[in-house]
Amino acid sequence: MAVGDSCSGVLVHPRVVLYASHCGTAVKEVAVQDTRLASEYCESFPSAGGVVAKDLAYCVLASPAAVNTAVAPATGCEEGSVQLGTSLTIKGRGLPNREELEATVTVQQRGDALLARGPGVGVCGGDSGGPALVELQTGDSAVRRLVGIISHGSAGCDEGDIWITPLAPLVPWLETRTGLDLTPCGEADGTWAPGPDCRGRAAGDSGKATALWQRDRGGRRGPVAGCGCAPASCARSRCAV
Repeated sequence: MAVGDSCSGVLVHPRVVLYASHCGTAVKEVAVQDTRLASEYCESFPSAGGVVAKDLAYCVLASPAAVNTAVAPATGCEEGSVQLGTSLTIKGRGLPNREELEATVTVQQRGDALLARGPGVGVCGGDSGGPALVELQTGDSAVRRLVGIISHGSAGCDEGDIWITPLAPLVPWLETRTGLDLTPCGEADGTWAPGPDCRGRAAGDSGKATALWQRDRGGRRGPVAGCGCAPASCARSRCAV
């Protein structure tokens, strides 16, 4: 998806888009598939200042995206499954054509930020803010989880280092600031705590938001998600709640 005219992004809730902080917060609209949606407000992580580990911002949309392409963040054991050599899928709508492309990279370094590389893979201007996704097995199904946000890569779209802002440490801040539940199958720190929204199809499945999103006991909305690293009470890809 496109954020403004110069960056990529990812939907984590029908009303929340994540992207790179260095893209700025003067974002008037985002493009979800072929639909343009106005933003209500945007905010950067405090003191981001060019630090990859903090290069995160979000926009709350004025109205929910009609098509649910939201991807749940990887937290807890899901995030912990990302190790050196783990394959990630990155996506972006960068130059020269601003068409969404994806590529496979592998994690080369873990720490405050993730470093990834892939044969022949580079990121271009406009790819910043795009998602880095990991595929996990949930029962007999595979689901994608959002590991982080593309911060930057080598100059000139060349093959090289791709720096990714890890999302898991920033989820508590995101949920506090937006007032929305982005992790319906657990707490923000990844502790397994399924709520009413932890059911149905895996996050990222296409479908109408009204069919795939339920209201929780606080009146908020959260993404339909697979059970991820759920305990044995989870049968197949559906949560026993």
